[in-house]
Parts: sequence; C-alpha cells; structure tokens
Amino acid sequence: ISLGLVGSEMCIRDSIYMMKGTVSMDLGFYNEADQYLMQAKKINSLNSDVESSLFLYDKLSILKQLTGDYEAAFEYLSNKTDLIENKYEAASLDSLNQAIITFQLNEEMLRLENSAIEYEKLIQQRVFGLVLIVLLGIGLSITLVLNNRKKALIEKLFKNYKTELQAESTRKNLTQKDLSLIHI
Repeated sequence: ISLGLVGSEMCIRDSIYMMKGTVSMDLGFYNEADQYLMQAKKINSLNSDVESSLFLYDKLSILKQLTGDYEAAFEYLSNKTDLIENKYEAASLDSLNQAIITFQLNEEMLRLENSAIEYEKLIQQRVFGLVLIVLLGIGLSITLVLNNRKKALIEKLFKNYKTELQAESTRKNLTQKDLSLIHI
C-alpha cells in the first residue's frame, strides 16, 4: 500500500466517479460512519471480543481507505493481523493446555489402575496366605487324627501283647505248679 496519493486517489477522497457521470459524496457521510465506528471501538474495548474486534478493525480499515487516510487504514489492518496471530497463538496454547490436561488425566488414570492392580495383588497374597493356613491346618488335623489312630492302635497292640504275655506267664506258672505237683 502506497502512502503517497496519486491524482486519481485524491479525487476518490473527495468524490466517487461513476461511469455515467460524477456523483459527489459528502465527506460528512464518512465522518458520521467514522463516529459510529469509533463509538463501536470504545464499546468493544470495554467488552473485548476477538471476533467483534476483527470485524471492527476490518470496517475501520475500509473506511480509512475510502477517506484516504491510508496510514490509519494500514494501522487497523495491522491490528487485525495481530489479533488473528494472537487468536491462533491462543488456540495453539489452548490445544497445548488441553493436551497437558489430557496427559495429566491419563497419568492419573494409569496411577489409579496401578493402585487397583497393586490392591488386587495384595488381596491375592492375603487369600493365598489364608488358603495356605487353612491347608496347613487341615494337614495338621489329618496328621493328628492319623497319629491318634496309630497311638490307639499301638496301645491296643501293646495291651494285647501285654495280655498275651500275662496269659503266657500265667500258663507257665500253672504248668510249673502242675509239674511240681506231679513231682510231689
């Protein structure tokens, strides 16, 4: 955009030429539009909305071009470009922030899953320990029962053997008494 004006551009500032003649435009129209846009700019500065600002800078740039204030037009276009860059930068930061939040959520989910797995392992170890204790208890009980049966069987055998020995001893004694009586 050239900051200098050529002859035809100077004419555009003051009037608009059409094919079938000249239609003069009152510069007051541009002044009124400028006043409305400046008022909109003040309102927008209080409640800054990027899309509204982009629209406003675009219209102000067009108005300033029509009135021949190319420096102001360039400044508004520059502001519009800056806003667009900031918008993309903010969108990029939002995307980055979203990615960080997603990463943190995934990390938390993995931590919770890991905790659940560790808890399941702990439960399995406790269940295994309890099963082992129960099996050992059953094994000891069976061993005690078998030992008691063996002891009872041994006692019974010992008692029977003792009884047999006593019976044998009694028979021998009787046989010796009988023999001694016979000798007498």
